[in-house]
Amino acid sequence: MLLCLSIVSVSGLKVYAIEEGLGPLAGEPPALTIISSVYADDDDEHGKSGHGEDEEAEEFWEEIHEVSSNFMLLLIFLHIAGVIVSGRLHDEHLVKAMLTGKKDSKTDA
Repeated sequence: MLLCLSIVSVSGLKVYAIEEGLGPLAGEPPALTIISSVYADDDDEHGKSGHGEDEEAEEFWEEIHEVSSNFMLLLIFLHIAGVIVSGRLHDEHLVKAMLTGKKDSKTDA
């Protein structure tokens, strides 16, 4: 779960950096991004100014982010189901134990 959460976080920050040019994973400060986009228009021959690579990178990171987010949701639901099943099999109040720090069985209460 921690590895998946790390992938969700990094891919989300990367998408934000590509789309907005901001965040800790942004390659250039916003001022340099604006300046480089102005100069890139001067080098434009066929309507392409290097934005195709940005779009491909953005699509790649968005896909990674979407898949890892959906997988994280699956892991969360499996984890909750595991807590419920384990609590019933072992006759324990696992959620109560997580909140109070005391593990009591249902028969003791």
